[in-house]
Amino acid sequence: MQKTLFKKYLRITLLIILVSFFFLGVVMISFISRYWQDEKRDLLSKNAHSIANVAAGNVIMVQNDQYMVDGKRIQAFISAFAVNIDADIFITDKDGVRLLSAYTAGGSGDGPNVEPGVMKQAHYIVGVPIRVSDGSGNPVSIGAVFTAANVYSLRTYRMEALKMFLLAAVMVFMLSFALVWLFSYKLVRPLHEMALAAHSFGDGNFSVRVPVTSDDEIGQLAV
Repeated sequence: MQKTLFKKYLRITLLIILVSFFFLGVVMISFISRYWQDEKRDLLSKNAHSIANVAAGNVIMVQNDQYMVDGKRIQAFISAFAVNIDADIFITDKDGVRLLSAYTAGGSGDGPNVEPGVMKQAHYIVGVPIRVSDGSGNPVSIGAVFTAANVYSLRTYRMEALKMFLLAAVMVFMLSFALVWLFSYKLVRPLHEMALAAHSFGDGNFSVRVPVTSDDEIGQLAV
């Protein structure tokens, strides 16, 4: 009786703990992913607006409706941003032709081509227009700033969080197993003693006594 009831109680309790850990892990990873995405989007958007404002303040008008930015100054500016926010940055004209760029690895360049391999993986991308005032004081878009973050960084962040959760879960599960085993053993042991006493009574041995160790239902049954 003790062995069967003990294993049954232990198995059910540990199964409940494992299911709880599973749902907790799913919720935690989902929350971390959502938090990372929101933080990354806000960071990309904030820095894209900052770069667009700087680019708009360093525009040289060549002819009517033809604008050019101070490339050297802007290039150094966006290169520093790319490293700090861990994102690729592109500045394009109003037709979408790339003028300047900076990459997380430290590369940079100008012209219509993007560095090979940069966009082979999924990215989170935020685009912000570069606006200046025309001769009448009306805002006009002369280009755009794009900030792109590789999804791989989310996967890395998520995997690190998962490793920490699994390590903590294993430690807590081992502690829970020890506590559940001890509690189950103490809970089932009086029942086992009563079963042995009942078996002795059935054999005609009435000298066996069951110790009463509690005032709960098991203690009342022992009495």
